[in-house]
Amino acid sequence: MAQPQQNLAITAPGFAGLNTQDSPLSLDVSFASLATNCVIDQFGRISSRRGFNAVTQNPEILSGNPIEVLFEFITEAGIKYLFACGNNQIYLQDIGGTRDLTALTVPNAITADNWQIASLNDKCYFVQNNHAPLVFDPAVSTTALAEWAEQPSTIPAINYVGNPGCVHAAFGRLWTGDFDGSNTVVAYSSLLNGEDYTTGGAGSLETSEYWPSGYDQVTSLFAHNDFLIIFGQTNILVYFTTPDVAADLALVDTIEGLGCIARDSVVPIGKDIFFIDATGVRSLNRTIQEKSIPIGD
Repeated sequence: MAQPQQNLAITAPGFAGLNTQDSPLSLDVSFASLATNCVIDQFGRISSRRGFNAVTQNPEILSGNPIEVLFEFITEAGIKYLFACGNNQIYLQDIGGTRDLTALTVPNAITADNWQIASLNDKCYFVQNNHAPLVFDPAVSTTALAEWAEQPSTIPAINYVGNPGCVHAAFGRLWTGDFDGSNTVVAYSSLLNGEDYTTGGAGSLETSEYWPSGYDQVTSLFAHNDFLIIFGQTNILVYFTTPDVAADLALVDTIEGLGCIARDSVVPIGKDIFFIDATGVRSLNRTIQEKSIPIGD
């Protein structure tokens, strides 16, 4: 017999769990009669989720060690390369064929997996302290990496040695910092050539002259809203620049008492940048009209 329609307010369906014993005709709405790939969250709500699918088919190649760095490199032709760094190796993950990790040939032994990776002009660049910086050029080889043709330490005006510990691609140039021999220097390459540090407007900055509260060291680099952000441990320097860096690089703001303690914690989210300070997670708010950049928790 037909019955009038009734509206039911179901605030937390299925929060009592899965019930397959009772008839669904008399089953209370607090029970679920079917539940697939879902969990009950802390508020009593059903939360569905997709499981992870394994991409790597030969994880034993890592010898039980974790993958510490992942980076997707997309060439101008749209070809995708997925790099995985772990077990003191740099692997190339196949994502469409055998789905295996393949170790790339490197010129020197690797003793750590703390790589920071950036891409510029169809090449991929790898840096970490105490290691010669490497480059992946698919036009030359897709199975091997090479050392940079020219090291940032060859800049004539700067007398320092060592390898960079951080890298960032911005304004058509490659920016490097936190060198083994001088952790206050930031070097930038020539236009569209991340391996040229002597021509094409390449140069460097000695940040020790500009920290607002005494000595500090470069921990991370990032570009945002036409600004080059140089993060120290307890200070931040903000430079305005254009592709013609040699003529237009200018210090426009300094932030004292706040810095970045973890190089890889700097994360862009479109309209803002998050990073980790000694006091916790901070945001470097984007500004367009104002020159001063505010800080938020």
